[in-house]
Amino acid sequence: MRRLVRLAVCAPLYFLPYIASAHHSLTEWDPSVVVELEGEVVSVVWANPHVRFSVKVVNAAGEEEVWRVAGSSLAHLDRRKVPRDAVEVGDVVKVTGAPSNRRRNNMIAHTMLLADGRELMIRGMGSLGPNVGSIYSDVTVGENSDWTEVTAVPEGTGIFLPWRIGRPRGWNDRPLTAAAAEIKAQWDPRDNWVLDCEPRGMPGTMFNPYPVEFVQLDDGDILLRIEEHDNERLIHMASDFDPASQPPHRLGVSVGRWENESTLVVETSRISFGWFDQDGTPQSEDSRIVERFELNEAGDGIAYHIELTDPETFTQTVTGYANWAAVPGIDIRPFAMYCEDNFYQD
Repeated sequence: MRRLVRLAVCAPLYFLPYIASAHHSLTEWDPSVVVELEGEVVSVVWANPHVRFSVKVVNAAGEEEVWRVAGSSLAHLDRRKVPRDAVEVGDVVKVTGAPSNRRRNNMIAHTMLLADGRELMIRGMGSLGPNVGSIYSDVTVGENSDWTEVTAVPEGTGIFLPWRIGRPRGWNDRPLTAAAAEIKAQWDPRDNWVLDCEPRGMPGTMFNPYPVEFVQLDDGDILLRIEEHDNERLIHMASDFDPASQPPHRLGVSVGRWENESTLVVETSRISFGWFDQDGTPQSEDSRIVERFELNEAGDGIAYHIELTDPETFTQTVTGYANWAAVPGIDIRPFAMYCEDNFYQD
């Protein structure tokens, strides 16, 4: 059972039961508790990687305090046609979300009741968070989906389309070596690459909620454009290309080959990004990744499979897979992150 903690202006704090299905946990946020707060918006940052609000409330002791509220990304809200002036300083709003388990008075929002009575499904935890639907109003802001612009798949395009990455599966069975377990145990979530707004590296960038696109280059190489963090992976297709000729990179050095007309196999090494995930699992420079992108017969889906071998971090090969869906008509937009010191206060 989840707990609902309510904070309202000029009202005491109290607890009520909140029941929802179990979902995947994120390190920073606690999905086992749902917080509801009501108060005045005192600051707004409408940007990637998360829209952010500061909301002034009155606590159980009758004292004013400011909560930091993170929502979905600007990219998601733009695609759902949410106007950028939907929330403004001075508005009184009601917000439901998951509290931080690391930082005082921080939460990530699921949904927000706006001053005009409409509800904004802000979905800060996306598909990984509790399945919180509309709870305040029958009138919501914007579209329900990020993918309203999708058109029919053109014939003969192969993989050279924009794609939506499906939820990863089979990716959680990853036994650590003793050395890696010690590093993870000493990891400080208050001082890490996520909060420092560093772009994601390999392999994590391949399991992100934003569209990606394969582009065929004139020299035969393939560019994989990833909207999140404006990442771009160059896949070298020449049979005599030597990865050792390239400097290490956070996305690694990738070499591809066509196994058949519908299956692209990509091997990646020389990864300089030191973290496997945002939970403190390390990654060594000996990490090696093999990916398979298998296009289905209809041309509208890819079966994605990944294998990662890192003997310094894992005692066995780590594997994962996901189903990708074609989203023709979707543009890969500039991500342009905005980072603000001390927003996620202790």
